[in-house]
Amino acid sequence: MAEQLSREELFLLVCEKPAEEVARYLGISGAVLANRCKKLQVPQPPAGYWAKIRTGKQPKKPLLREFSELLIDRQKERAGKHRVKRGSLPLTPLQAEIFQRAVEELTEADVDLGQMEITRSGV
Repeated sequence: MAEQLSREELFLLVCEKPAEEVARYLGISGAVLANRCKKLQVPQPPAGYWAKIRTGKQPKKPLLREFSELLIDRQKERAGKHRVKRGSLPLTPLQAEIFQRAVEELTEADVDLGQMEITRSGV
């Protein structure tokens, strides 16, 4: 049954009851539950969470964040939009402006700069 649960369903279970009760309910060991949570990247409440609940406190529940693989893919996608050509140097807007002025001055002085391309995001 534990293998059939979605990530969200498993998260709701482990935030509703202590891990031992959830494992017993699912008919698995605590270690299997912990491995399943780790595989699905389901955060479990921190140590002392259930003791605080028993004393009437309202500790914060852990947040169910996106899979780290999704986050990594999203970061790669964002980086791809601002990708700098291989071998080029990324520049801040101020650096690009200073560099552009230097290139203009060198060009006016008839200095051969070879093949160099200035783009919005790098040289």
